[in-house]
Amino acid sequence: MIECPVGLPNGQQTAVTKEGTIVLSDKLKLANVLYVPILQCNLISVSELIDESNCVVQFTNKFYAIQDRTSRMVIGVGELREGLYYLRGRATVATVQTGNGKSVNLWHKQLGHPSSKVLEMVPNVGAGKISSLRNQVCDVCLIAKQIRDKFPASDNKTSESFPLIHCDL
Repeated sequence: MIECPVGLPNGQQTAVTKEGTIVLSDKLKLANVLYVPILQCNLISVSELIDESNCVVQFTNKFYAIQDRTSRMVIGVGELREGLYYLRGRATVATVQTGNGKSVNLWHKQLGHPSSKVLEMVPNVGAGKISSLRNQVCDVCLIAKQIRDKFPASDNKTSESFPLIHCDL
């Protein structure tokens, strides 16, 4: 047990009485947590949370999200109330959810106009449905694949360095 004074908002100091580990969610566990019996709420040091849990914390003006640093999976969320950010626990988030209601053409647009080979890798889109995409014309894909002619040969020639400068604007 360490001797650690804790300053209170009213200017007084109190002592830590216990130290332990707390589990905030199945993926979020904090060790060496200090217990101060006089406090009416739990406070988390964001720097300690980041160091111990190998996570990333992103704050906005109304909420925050705690994400695993490697997988970027959300492991905790919270909201701003009365000037403090409160932890709400773990959020369940589905990054890709497929359904029978979405057409392959809609998936093609939402995923940024990938090729049919890429769409075949998306679960539940189905290889049989992708053949219908090959028969459809996508205006965005056609425009993106257009090429332009080469620049015409120039008649501007020079015999020394720098009297003529070519710029790509």
